[in-house]
Amino acid sequence: MAYALFCVKQVTFQDGTVWDNPGYNEWIETYKGKAADISTLQNYYPYVHPVSR
Repeated sequence: MAYALFCVKQVTFQDGTVWDNPGYNEWIETYKGKAADISTLQNYYPYVHPVSR
């Protein structure tokens, strides 16, 4: 395997608070079950994912 796409759906912090990724559903609909172009994969990372509490 050369590439893996992933998206954080939910984060639980040490204090018990939970963050749900507001962009997850859109991301999964974009990529689930679909072939991805190699050039897209090569340019996907590094990706900084914003997380707000």
